[in-house]
Amino acid sequence: VKLHFHGFLPSGFERHPRVEHVQMNSDYRAFLRNLDECAWDIGLAPLGDNLFNNCKTNNKFREYSACYIPGVYSQSPVYTNWVVHGETGISVTQTEDSWYEGIKQLIVNPALRDKIRLQAGALARQHFSIQACADNWLNSLLHV
Repeated sequence: VKLHFHGFLPSGFERHPRVEHVQMNSDYRAFLRNLDECAWDIGLAPLGDNLFNNCKTNNKFREYSACYIPGVYSQSPVYTNWVVHGETGISVTQTEDSWYEGIKQLIVNPALRDKIRLQAGALARQHFSIQACADNWLNSLLHV
C-alpha cells in the first residue's frame, strides 16, 4: 500500500517511505491531469460531520469519478445524492472500523473496484461534463 496526498499532508507522514506528497496546484486542469495520471486504485474522501463540511460540494466525487478512481466516501449530505454504496462508491460512517472495512472491500474485490470505477465514471460524464453543465445552466436561466 502506498499513500498519495495532494495538497494537505497530515503530520507524521512527512518522511514515510510509502507516502507521496504532491504540493497543491492552483491550476485546476493541471491538477486533474495529474490526478488522472496517478491512476489510483482507490480514492478516499473523508469529511467530518459538521455544518461547514455539510455545506461543501461533491467535488471529490466528481474528480475521482472523472478519473475513473473508485472512492470510499464519508456518509455525508455532500455525497448522498451521488454515492450509491457498492454502485458508484463505498459509503462509510466516520468510524475507524467502517473506514477499514470500506477500504478492505475495494482492496480484496477487484471486480467491485472495476464496477464502481465504470459506473461512477459514466455518472460523472452524464452529469458533470462541460456540455451537461452548460445545458443545466441554460435550462436554469431560461426557466427562472
